[in-house]
Amino acid sequence: MNCAPGIVFLTGFIALGVLGIAGAYFRWAWLVDPANEHWWSRYYSQATLKRWFGRRVVLVYTYVIGALFIVAGLFGFIVNWSSLTNCFR
Repeated sequence: MNCAPGIVFLTGFIALGVLGIAGAYFRWAWLVDPANEHWWSRYYSQATLKRWFGRRVVLVYTYVIGALFIVAGLFGFIVNWSSLTNCFR
C-alpha cells in the first residue's frame, strides 16, 4: 500500500488545521498568547507577531493559518483523488 504516506501526510495537514482553529477558538495560551520572557520567543512566529502587532492579530493569524492548512489538505485529496481511490481496490 504505497499510498499510505500520502494519506497520512494530507490527513496530518487537516488535523493541524483543526488543532489550530480549535486552539484559537479556545484561546490556548501557548498558541494565541505566548509568553515573551522565554528564550525561544524570538523564533516563535506567534510570539513575534504578538510583540509587533498585539494579541488580536495573533488570533486572526492563527485562524487563517488553520484554515489554510485545512484547505491545503483537502486540495491535496481532491487533486490526488483518482490515485488514492486506486489504492483501495
